[in-house]
Order: sequence, then structure tokens, then C-alpha cells
Amino acid sequence: MSSLYMPVNKLNTTSDPELVKLAGLYAYLERSIGDRILIDNSTFRVVDTNYDHPTGLDALTLQNVDTGEFIITYVGTNLDAKYGILDLYTNVKLLNGPTPPQLQAANDYFLQMQAELEKSGHEISYVCGNSLGGALANSVAVKNPEVKSVTINPALLPYEMVVEDAEYPNITNYISQYDILNLSIRAGQLDHRVPGNQYDINHGIPAYQALGPNHTGYVRQDGQHIPYYESGDKGTVDHVKIYMDAHEHIVTSMWTGEPLYGGNSIPIRIDREHLLKLGDGLETRVIERLERTQSYINSSVAIVEAEGADINNRLNTLRIVFQEMIRRETNSLLNEKNRRLKEMVAALHSFVNILEVRCQALNSVLNSPPMELFEFLVKKDISVESICQEIRNALYELEDAVDRLTDSLQTIVMDHIADILHGGQNKFYDFVVGELKSHLYIVQQNQEKAIAQIEEYQSQVVATGEKFHLLDLSISRGNSISSALNLSDVLKTSIVEMEESPYLLMHMRIKQIAVDGATELFKKATHPIINNVIFKIDFLLKNLERLGDTIKFTINTGTNLALYGSVPSLAMSLFTDYNTRVKNAVNEALKPVDDILEIIEGIRNGLSALQNNYPSLVDELRPYIDSAIFSNHRFHNVTLYNSAACSIIKDMQLLFNDIVYQLSHNKGKAIRALQISSNSVKQKMNKLEEQLERGTLFG
Repeated sequence: MSSLYMPVNKLNTTSDPELVKLAGLYAYLERSIGDRILIDNSTFRVVDTNYDHPTGLDALTLQNVDTGEFIITYVGTNLDAKYGILDLYTNVKLLNGPTPPQLQAANDYFLQMQAELEKSGHEISYVCGNSLGGALANSVAVKNPEVKSVTINPALLPYEMVVEDAEYPNITNYISQYDILNLSIRAGQLDHRVPGNQYDINHGIPAYQALGPNHTGYVRQDGQHIPYYESGDKGTVDHVKIYMDAHEHIVTSMWTGEPLYGGNSIPIRIDREHLLKLGDGLETRVIERLERTQSYINSSVAIVEAEGADINNRLNTLRIVFQEMIRRETNSLLNEKNRRLKEMVAALHSFVNILEVRCQALNSVLNSPPMELFEFLVKKDISVESICQEIRNALYELEDAVDRLTDSLQTIVMDHIADILHGGQNKFYDFVVGELKSHLYIVQQNQEKAIAQIEEYQSQVVATGEKFHLLDLSISRGNSISSALNLSDVLKTSIVEMEESPYLLMHMRIKQIAVDGATELFKKATHPIINNVIFKIDFLLKNLERLGDTIKFTINTGTNLALYGSVPSLAMSLFTDYNTRVKNAVNEALKPVDDILEIIEGIRNGLSALQNNYPSLVDELRPYIDSAIFSNHRFHNVTLYNSAACSIIKDMQLLFNDIVYQLSHNKGKAIRALQISSNSVKQKMNKLEEQLERGTLFG
């Protein structure tokens, strides 16, 4: 251990936000003895390290250079360490096994450092950690109640280490709102195995990619601290940047620095010094944070506006997908403008022409027996001209029906798909975009009003503090109080009214509701259209099949009569090639009929598949309807920004609760006026929180 630095001023203490940053960030960035860590205005020096312990324990001891206090930071799960795999074993044993060796090693290290420091009259004041490191810190604090433990998202302790219902006042655990570990611990009703106070903080974002930072409290990349979560392409509206440092969400008193959880802070006497301190805090801790909130809201608005501007691409993508599904379902029968179906109908016309020609050829064969062998001839004739004309007339009707099908599909593609954006509602054409945009515009304006009011309030606080100073000077000079303390102008407050929002009353469930409504309405509106037009086509195709069967019957009946219907023809078939020539001609005549029937069967099968499976096809379209109503990644990004903004506002509410509480203990007229202004600001924060929460996944 290096030599100790003896600070001049020991009045201050290491704050919980500083301990959280040590636990969640710097513990994971391996340090050497003598290294210095700067957190805000405090400097911490590494005085001892304990890496590569056989149990997997990693820890370091630091001294707060400004206060003289000593802290042990226990490192959480670190698979990159020499014995990092043992961290996993320890995590497993924390659930159901006996006390893992690493917990005992953590206590041994604490006792070792405590003994070393006692030689120079010092002691360990704090232990801290995150995850497994939090469990290690808490296990030490359970055994050594004189040391304070501060953790961020700690793992639980073994059953045998925690006395149920014991309070452990020396232990403070900060739990991030989206920490997957503690969400699981609470879901399993095991949170009693995280000893001490558990304070929920508004840290983190609901994103899978942020699971790590949500848990540790910080973003680390390549061994470096990155203060924000980032995704998407820079320079585009889809680039997301949200600040993620956990210690910024530990709300502390403007005056005492104590965390504002578990009850109000200690009442203080409001004087010039405290008012100026409040004014400074409003500038650095409130206005700056609210300006960040404003940037998040502005980013949400920009995303929604970009999605609105992209309406044609969203619709066209959905149209292309729908048409591709129709093509696939009908085995490519219905493609662009139903060209293949029309080609098949044109082919039917061609085969009818061929049929007529070949029937004429068959008649020629039937009417050409060898005249020299017989004195008489029974002339035979097969007439299909009238049937062929009937087929042509049916084909003309079929062409009209195909045109109606083409027009109907075009109506569905252009009009009914466009109606999907209504989401089953009547308020906006582009419903979800319209709701979000209208709501966020109001939130945006209300946020600007809130910042303006707080800026005015901050000026009032500072001016009141300066008036207090003038009062002290005036009294010291023997002047009257009233002449020195004229606050009428200073405390003049603008009336700021927050606008109510009639939008997003269903919160972000609005999209799910819109997708459900749009899918069902689209199915209900378009399925009858498909059914009616295909029913008509199928009726015509069945008629064509009947006519085709009639032609086959006519050909077969006529030729059989010609071959076997009289003695002369029978004799002729026995002594000449007449039989063979007739049969060949029959086969040639029947072939186009078979081709016609095959085409008709293909058309019927394709259209029947579409008719029968159309409801399922629309169900398959649902994910694409979802994206068309509002693209998923942008919708998610809006919720991320709104969640981040809402978290800051919730922090501000907690802070102003304390400001109002502190001012309420001071009965002076000026302070009372400030309290009223503070309470007004708090009400604005309440309204903003309620409106922002509508735009989050969990609102």
C-alpha cells in the first residue's frame, strides 16, 4: 500500500453518486497503485489493488484525497480477469448454494486493509460495488456494521447471510429501473436477500442493446468511459444518443448533498448563502438537465416528422409486399397488372382457333373413304363451330371479368392499403404519426414554458439572496428593514399555464391498437371484393370446362359412329388405313381441348387458393402493416427518447419536493413567496411527467 495523503479539510464526505460511479464504472477499468481518478471536483487515489485472487475476487482500495476517507471497491463479474470464470461460479452459488469462497475472500480483504489503516489511525469508511461486486460489498457490510455499503444493482446474498426483516441501515442499494438482474430478483420475490435500503432510480432505457449499461450503470467501450448510449447512423434522424451515467440519477439535496430517498432531508435555515447555493444548483443541476430533456423531446419530434414525410415509402413498401403475397399465393398467376392471367386467356383463344382447324381436318378424313370399293357412302360430319363460338363468347366475358379483377386489385393496392394508415380511427389520415406529432408539439411547448419559468425562478432566488445580503448591510448601518427588503419587483412571477394534451390517451399502445384495427378493417373491406370477382371468374371457367367436355364428347361420339356405326364403314376400317387416319385426326383434334381444360384448371386452382387463403394472407401481412403504420425502429427510438426525458423530469420532481419542503420550514414572507413559486414549478414537472410518460412503452 502506498503512503497516505492527509487532507486539510475533512468536513465533507464521499457522496453516494461518487461511490456509485466508482462501483459501476471505475471498478471495471483496471487501475494501478498511485493512479488518480477525478469525479466531478473530487480526486480519488488508488492505494491498494487485489487482482487475480484464486477465488476470482478483484478489488481495489482508494482514498478520497479531499476528505481523507478510504473506500474499497469490489469489482463485479469480469470474465476477462485471470480467474474470471470463478465469478460465474460465484453468481450461481449466490442463488442456492452455500456461501461462495469469494464472499469470504472479500471480507478477508476488508479486514486486511482495515488492520493496515488502523496503524496510521484510519479506517475503511465505505465499501461499494456493482452486480457481483455489490453482493461482495453488502456481504462485508452485513458482517461489519460500522462500514457503509453503497451499491448499484447488486446481486443477492445467500440465504444464510441475510437475517430476514433485519434493517441493515449501513447498506444502501440503488436499483436502476431497467436493470434485468433486479427485475428478475423481484419477480422471483427474492429481493429480501438484497439487504439494506433499496432505492429505485430513474436510470436506464428500455433497449435490449442497453442491457449492459442498464445493469452496470455506465457505457464502457474498449476500456473507455462513454457517457452515452448510441445507435443508428450519425448525421441522420435515426441516430440516437442518450446519456446513461447512473450517478446523475441519484438525486441529492441542493444544500446538504444527502440523497433524497427514504424521507425528507434535514431542515436547514434559509439565508443568503443557501439561496445563492440554490440558485447555482438551479443553473447547473436543473436548467442544464431540462435542456437535455428538451433535446430529447426535439429528437422525438424530428423522428416523428421524418416518419410522416416518409409516408409514400411506407405505403409503397406495403403495396409491394401485398402484391408479392398475391403473386406467391396464386403461383404467379396474378402478377403485375395480371399480365400472366391475361396471357393465359389469350392462349385459350389460340387453342380454340387450333381446335376449329383440327376439327375441320377431322371432318375431311371422315368424309374421304375409298369410293371404288363401295357403291354408296354414309357421309359423316362432326360440327363444333357453334360450340367454339360459344367458348369464344365465354372467353370475352372472362376477359371482362379479369379486367374487373385487375381493377379490384388495383383499388385494394392503392386505396384500401392507403386506408391502413387510418389505423381504424377517424382523427388523422396518418393516425399514429398524427397523434404522436400533435402530442409531442404540446409537450415541446410545455417544456419550453417550464424552462422559462425555472429560469425566472432562478433569478428570483438569486435576487432574494442578494436582497438578504443588502438587508444585513442595512441593519448593520442602522437602517430600517422595510427600506432594505423591498421584494415586490424581485418576486413578481409570470403566469405560465401548461397546455393540456387530448392526444396519446392510449399511450404508446396506440400503435398496437392501430395495427389491430387496420388489419381487421382491411380484411373485412377487401375479402368480399376478392370473393365476388373470383366467384364470377370461377363461374365462367366452370362453363368453359363444360363446353370443353361437350366438344370432347362430340368428337368421340362422332368418330365412333363413323368407324363402327355401319357395315360399310366397318368393312372399310378392316381393309384400308381409314381407321388409323381417323384416330390420328381425333387425337390431334382432342389435344387443344385438353390444353384448354388444363389452362382452365390452372386458373381455377390459382384463384381458388387466393380466395380460400386470403384471410391468412392478410394475417401474414400484419408485420408489414405494423411497419407501414410506423416503422418499428423509429417507434422504438421515440420511446427511448421519451423514456430518457421522463426520467429526468422524475428526478426534477424529487428535487423540487425537497426544495418546497425546505422552504416551507422558513416563515419569512420572501421565502414563502419562493415556496409558492417552487410549488408552481413542481406542478409543471408533474404535468410534463404525465405527458411524457404517455410516450413511453410503460406509460
